[in-house]
Amino acid sequence: MATGGVANVIYHIPDGYRFHGLYAIGCLFFILNMVLFLFNVVMISCRFWYHPDTFRASLTHPTESLFVPSCIISLGTILINITEYGTVHAGPWLLHTMCVAFWVYCVLATVFSLGIYLIIWSTQHFTIAQMTPRKDSAASPESSSSAATRFVDEIVRSSGTPGRFPRTAEDMV
Repeated sequence: MATGGVANVIYHIPDGYRFHGLYAIGCLFFILNMVLFLFNVVMISCRFWYHPDTFRASLTHPTESLFVPSCIISLGTILINITEYGTVHAGPWLLHTMCVAFWVYCVLATVFSLGIYLIIWSTQHFTIAQMTPRKDSAASPESSSSAATRFVDEIVRSSGTPGRFPRTAEDMV
């Protein structure tokens, strides 16, 4: 997520501080973010392929299960970067695709965030000392909704002029 965050910050540097190669550096961080995400997906898939019993165990583990919603938030960061770096060059089809991807992301983020809470609280027994708010902040629905809000903001900004893509942008907001 941090690599996509760096690409996001680079994209939003004000015009007075930008230089010629800054967009290329942002694209490099964006591509690196996608490569690292794919690498992690491949490695965790190999783990579950070679050790199938670890899949269920990882979903019910008190700390490891929190990485499932974090993965969805990482996907949201990639979608934000696609909206920032891609819609300028790809045309209106990508903007329409990102609007659909937004709703898919909202459903995934909600289902996985709430689903992990359901799994954690129904399969584990916690003492009062183990219930810390920082432990589950990455899996919270608030984290997912924050990324979704940022995603909507980028789609609306990428629409360019207000008349270019008004109906879907208004419906999303």
